[in-house]
Amino acid sequence: MNRGSQGIFTTKAQPFSKWWAQFRAEVIVVPMKDPLEPFMTVNDNLLTLRTGYHTRRNTIVVPWMLMLTILTLYFIYASSYEYDFESHKAQAARMIESYKEDKARYISYLSDAQKEGDKEEEDIFRRGIALADNAIKGYSIYFEQDGDVSLFTHMRALKQLGELDHFLSGIGFFSFMGALSLGMWLLFLLKPQDAEVYFDRNRQIVYSWRH
Repeated sequence: MNRGSQGIFTTKAQPFSKWWAQFRAEVIVVPMKDPLEPFMTVNDNLLTLRTGYHTRRNTIVVPWMLMLTILTLYFIYASSYEYDFESHKAQAARMIESYKEDKARYISYLSDAQKEGDKEEEDIFRRGIALADNAIKGYSIYFEQDGDVSLFTHMRALKQLGELDHFLSGIGFFSFMGALSLGMWLLFLLKPQDAEVYFDRNRQIVYSWRH
């Protein structure tokens, strides 16, 4: 007997065996990775909940904080000579004497090259004399003012010697490392481990604290 249909719902009987294979079809269960994080512990009297920040803090924030701090301290120690301006002043005195000797030697070589008419050698020795003059001028900046050498005096000397960019890049890198280290310390101190929430069934209270 054909009962026909009413709208989208059929009124025609269907045998159950038609869907039996579909009902018995196995569902593939995809294994999930164990997060290894005890989000919840429970016993007869107490239910404890917490977030996953515990593991992230101990395995990411703390190691990075320690590593960046050690690197920053190492850079401070390694670059301490860069900011010992009195040592730079003493070295400048030695370098001035050395370049004066080089200049005198180049002048002698230039005179010999001019006598021989060797234009290529003349150009080489003229460049040597110019470099010596520039170095003497740069190192002499340390002695323009009496008293201790300041940072700005040191930077003026480096600019004359063509070494200012290297000095500024070192300061920039040190500042970047210091900022990263400070940021990790602030994250460590201002955001401690997330509090565990305790549901105590015996005392009928919910309590928590940060640690």
